[in-house]
Amino acid sequence: MSQRVFQSVPDTYALRCIPEALAREQGWLAYRCHQRTRTVHVLTATPPGAILRQTALRLLHGQYPGWAMAWQVCADKDALIKAIQYAYRSSYDVDEISKQYACSEASTPIRLEEDQRPVAVWLDALLNDAVHRRASDIHIMLVEQVITVYLRVDGCSSLRTQLPVQFWQALVARIKNMAKLDVTEHRLPQDGRFDAIIRAQEQPIRVAVLPQGESEKITLRLLASVDDIPNWKDLIVLPDQRRQLVRAVAAKQGVIVVAGSTGSGKTTTAYRCFLSWLNQGLQLISLEDPIEVTLPGVCQSAVNSALGYGFAEGLRAALRHDPDGLMVGEVRDQETCSLLVRAALTGHPVIASVHAQDAVSVFHRLIGLGATLDDLKATISLIVTQRLAKKTCCCVSAKGAALECEFCGGTGYYERVAVMQLFKPDAKFYNSLSDWSTEQIRLQLQDKKTLTALLNQRVIDASEHHRLSEKYGGKDAEVSNQGG
Repeated sequence: MSQRVFQSVPDTYALRCIPEALAREQGWLAYRCHQRTRTVHVLTATPPGAILRQTALRLLHGQYPGWAMAWQVCADKDALIKAIQYAYRSSYDVDEISKQYACSEASTPIRLEEDQRPVAVWLDALLNDAVHRRASDIHIMLVEQVITVYLRVDGCSSLRTQLPVQFWQALVARIKNMAKLDVTEHRLPQDGRFDAIIRAQEQPIRVAVLPQGESEKITLRLLASVDDIPNWKDLIVLPDQRRQLVRAVAAKQGVIVVAGSTGSGKTTTAYRCFLSWLNQGLQLISLEDPIEVTLPGVCQSAVNSALGYGFAEGLRAALRHDPDGLMVGEVRDQETCSLLVRAALTGHPVIASVHAQDAVSVFHRLIGLGATLDDLKATISLIVTQRLAKKTCCCVSAKGAALECEFCGGTGYYERVAVMQLFKPDAKFYNSLSDWSTEQIRLQLQDKKTLTALLNQRVIDASEHHRLSEKYGGKDAEVSNQGG
């Protein structure tokens, strides 16, 4: 457990609970704030006595009243000391640097051969700031001749900071160099990636460059690590639904379809299912576009349509290796759908993603790609459809959100949850596909009781309940702790 802590970025919200001087003196590292249990987890070299525990608790209540502390003794004292040093090291403030550069009298662009340290310092500060704010994406573009930066946090983009235009060429060149892209190419889109060192840990970042008028737009995606994939308990809160999905994955039979729109968190769910097979001595192959998370021990193949290597070609090649388990990033054409059915019929368990909003749409999508009802009856074991909702922050009370809340900043929302529908097709459902209209089938699958239960449990608030009910018809839903 402690080893995983050292391999991840410490939670800044947890760090502020214990002053740096006390943390270094006592050998304490507050590394995680768990909102659901209102607990801060702390590593320590030696168990603290009663007085020190009370001191730490008073400091905690100064930040988060009513919260508890969970202590864990770390056997590797040297590693803990090193982790504390890295966690509390001073970092640049992106706002201060932006203000400093905005006051610069320079008006001409910085040439590429000149010292790029100002750009390097600013970019390093921006990446640290994005990790601290739990951003999934950083959008950098020129807006009215000003470098403008937006952060996407919990699915919402907001303006973060700005920088004078004279730094633009140097900034673009630095990002392209780090991602091993062509610095001289400004007319075509480019994709790459690099690893940034943030708090002494590697942070994989995917880079996408898109031509925009006479300039370019740059998007940096902060990729998750395998340790960031939630476990079953965090993924699915309701025990009955959790048992249903765990049983389906453990059976290793047929196809488990994970469906949803872009950005609905279905990739995270697919990874969690796939990881369940990882430690069973199985030969696993995944086909992805692109590879989001590196899975140790898994053959991950990134499709590249520009080279004529799509999901169909990858799936056909993967089947020659006779894998014990397959994950297909997206079923998007007839050949991929046909090979998917063939793989399941020949005994290969498959986890596949489909762009569809509900179980009925999944069937219409696969039938539209050439699958027959007999194929689907014989292969599909479970359909998981999901979309993301804003999760109610722990600070929200009958009086509303706390304006000074460190987590949500007074918005009342912190992180997102995946609202899921788990559906196992049966004979009645297959008969209804030919006898009923699509809307009649959707009405039969609706169940607003679960959304109401989520509202009563304060997982979501009334506005999210209303939005989901209106947009998705109040389908049988279930919640998992996911960020996207």
